Amino acid sequence: MVLVETVGVGQTELDVMRLAQTTIVVLVPEAGDTIQVMKAGLLEIADVFVVNKADREGARRLKNELDTMLHMRPESSWMVPVLLTEATNGRGLPDLVRHAEEHGAQQSEPRASRSRREEWFEVIREEIAARLARSLGARETDLAAAVESGAKEPYTAALELLADPQRVASLVAEGDEHS
Repeated sequence: MVLVETVGVGQTELDVMRLAQTTIVVLVPEAGDTIQVMKAGLLEIADVFVVNKADREGARRLKNELDTMLHMRPESSWMVPVLLTEATNGRGLPDLVRHAEEHGAQQSEPRASRSRREEWFEVIREEIAARLARSLGARETDLAAAVESGAKEPYTAALELLADPQRVASLVAEGDEHS
């Protein structure tokens, strides 16, 4: 079992979720109300919820709120458990490992293989962006300066550049030559 810890919920953390076979979301009672969980989209990504520091006030309430919210989700083959743990003394950890193993065994294929096409598109996007950056000419530099100064919105400037497919193809090809 390989564990990957992230520092919070943002784009990077969600990218890790696509690669992990099982996503465990760890919360603590002091983290705030469960509305934040819904805002962050954690209900959709968690395969297992853990309320750590279960000995603290509010832990049981947080667990009950999560259980209630999870019961409102559409039924699926995996019922997301909400576990109480105390990492400092190991309480609840064997149960956590068991649930993570059960979830992993239930998966017909790892998320990584299901997202190979996504990964391929990401590589294409990154490579095109790198090539464009290496080959930007005066016209594109002026466009970048307009974005940076606030004279143009980034989306508008991107569409302006992409409106000339031959120019984009030329820039990508030039960027390949410079690598």
